[in-house]
Amino acid sequence: MFSMLQPYAGLRALHKPTELVMLNTDEHVLTNPAMRMASQGGSVDWFRFWLQGYEDPDPAKAEQYKRWRELKKLQEENDNHKTGRSASN
Repeated sequence: MFSMLQPYAGLRALHKPTELVMLNTDEHVLTNPAMRMASQGGSVDWFRFWLQGYEDPDPAKAEQYKRWRELKKLQEENDNHKTGRSASN
């Protein structure tokens, strides 16, 4: 498990937008339908948010999108810092 945390910790230390989701299972290939749905559904939500700017209106997902909007702000700050622009430009 420690090896799984190293990339996450490294990205966090570099102030990169990252999120670690750990499912309560010892399986690598998910056979439990609820776990599979959580994993795959979360992946679809993540890709749609980051690649399409889409947010599912489901109130049960509001906290997830709140976290991701904060991560997106961090990414924009990183991008602005790299190009020398300020957040107000």
